[in-house]
Amino acid sequence: MRMLPDYQLFLSLVLAGLKLSLVLPLLFVCLALVVAIPSAARRGKLHVPGYMGLVFLTFLSGLLLGRITGIRAINGTLAGVFLSILFFLLIATAVGSALALFSYRNPHQE
Repeated sequence: MRMLPDYQLFLSLVLAGLKLSLVLPLLFVCLALVVAIPSAARRGKLHVPGYMGLVFLTFLSGLLLGRITGIRAINGTLAGVFLSILFFLLIATAVGSALALFSYRNPHQE
């Protein structure tokens, strides 16, 4: 049975809408991490080597998890979805920590 292109588009949009309930909260949490970490740096909550360590640790572990998630045996399973979510959270933490280096304010300077 051959589907018409309009039905294929509709079917793909319906199936993508089911995944939207997972993607939107993940998007908001990642954006919150990217905003919260530099704002904490602006208040001087951690020192510069701490933010550098967070950048390297979360970036490397995120890349490792992304590589593991791409394995054919894990892709599409519940463990794969969990590892994908963890990957995005780690990369958002790495981006937020990198931005924190630019907005860091030493609390002893004031």
